[in-house]
Amino acid sequence: MKLFTASVLLLLLCGPALASPAPSESFKVRLALRDGATTRTFDVGVASNGPCATAHEKTTEREVDLKACVSSVGNLDIDWFTRSARGEFHSTSSITLAHGATAELGPADGPRFNVTVQ
Repeated sequence: MKLFTASVLLLLLCGPALASPAPSESFKVRLALRDGATTRTFDVGVASNGPCATAHEKTTEREVDLKACVSSVGNLDIDWFTRSARGEFHSTSSITLAHGATAELGPADGPRFNVTVQ
């Protein structure tokens, strides 16, 4: 009887927590690509339990691909590629995912991505 009572009590206390998933936190991410004298800005949205955000732009002068995903440990993983007259560049980076976080990614003498999490 004690086992039955303890089981019912455990089910009543933990049941609602097990039934509903954790709430998702949303983030707006601004990625500004600076390549030479040109700057291109992309705003994407990611969520802690949502799909990856992607952006693609292709013109005769430039091609940009980016993908931003929330990792299982809560970081923002960014995979980006750019091609221009200056050459091609591909990079994968990971930054802390928190409102207000900023980072500058890329080589000092090549294309740079400024990342701002809002």
